[in-house]
Amino acid sequence: MAFGAFGEECPHLFEGTHAGALVRLGVAEVVGRIGDLREADKLCARSARFVECPEDVLEVRLGVFYVVSADLAKGDAERLHAGNSTGEPLGSKDANVDENENAKFYEANRARWDESVGIHVVSKGYDMPGFLRGEKSLYPVEIEEMGDVSGKTLLHLQCHFGMDTLSWARLGAKVTGLDFSGRAVEEARRLADHIGVSNATFVQSDLYAAREALAGQQFDIVYTGIGALCWLHDIREWARIVAGFLKPGGVFYIYEGHPALWALDAERKDQQLVITEPYFELGRPSEYPGEYTYVDGPKLKNTGNYEWNHGIGEIVTALIAAGLRLEFLHEHREVAWQALPWMISDDAVASGDESRHQRRATWRLPDEQTDLCPLMYSLRALRPTSTKRATRAGIGQNEHPPS
Repeated sequence: MAFGAFGEECPHLFEGTHAGALVRLGVAEVVGRIGDLREADKLCARSARFVECPEDVLEVRLGVFYVVSADLAKGDAERLHAGNSTGEPLGSKDANVDENENAKFYEANRARWDESVGIHVVSKGYDMPGFLRGEKSLYPVEIEEMGDVSGKTLLHLQCHFGMDTLSWARLGAKVTGLDFSGRAVEEARRLADHIGVSNATFVQSDLYAAREALAGQQFDIVYTGIGALCWLHDIREWARIVAGFLKPGGVFYIYEGHPALWALDAERKDQQLVITEPYFELGRPSEYPGEYTYVDGPKLKNTGNYEWNHGIGEIVTALIAAGLRLEFLHEHREVAWQALPWMISDDAVASGDESRHQRRATWRLPDEQTDLCPLMYSLRALRPTSTKRATRAGIGQNEHPPS
């Protein structure tokens, strides 16, 4: 049996299924025993069936596993077990970008973000004086949709230098922020000390190494803010990491630029909404070199900039597959920066180059285009407190994800 470890423990679950049918479980400890998780996704994206995991079989952390239909080639299953599958992920045109090549893109982005920290801290766009006076950097929609965070533990993934993280602390949460930029984490710690927030923790780590960096901690809330997902190459692994950090009954919330916006041509002179960039996740990132960061400030020395888009269906499906239950997905007509040159702001106080991004200001399309394209989205999902039992009849059949 290709994946004997789990099948030998639970043979009754796999009677009549393909010898290599079990591709992956939404339980980190077990996944480590049956092969490489990312390689598993490359196969299971093609023909996966969702089946709920019985509580009496394993200590379930995410509550869902994939079983692949019996028509999956045995050779593919065996290559998967060996960790060298060449299967192509759903929505990808280039599955041959290896981790070493991605490391090159990440290092270029990290250098840019390290350099950007000092620019952002003193920029008008981030408005540090206002924050030090007690103002919150969060947008009203985030506070309203998240709800009361008093007394709750909150993990902010990709937290930059901690301004949003500490805004949640001001609202009563016990916060932990994680970011891959060492300079950002250092600045976040200084900022927490400066404003007297003593229960904030900031950790430097690549997001995909976050489980190890936080030693298996779990939280009441996992939060991700604006402009975060485009720096990640694997949305399915991101979703599993998010779900793994949530306590049963915990909440995930994100307020982010819409993938439809990321796909538009941002440099057109005729003010037409035209898609010229990838909407779906690709193996290879898009390159957008730039001399300036997204707020006012001097030129950058590190101009490399690599980004991945992820379709809204890919994001939602990844979270559901990781065991979360979607509460809402809202699409918004406003965006938190001047994403297109002809956008209008009703509340921005600066203009020209200084208007690219201002905390708590929003931009929109002209009236005749307002209803043509979503600009941002917000999403809230829950980790269920328990899972239902799976039956033998459900194995390998076209079941829906747990809800």
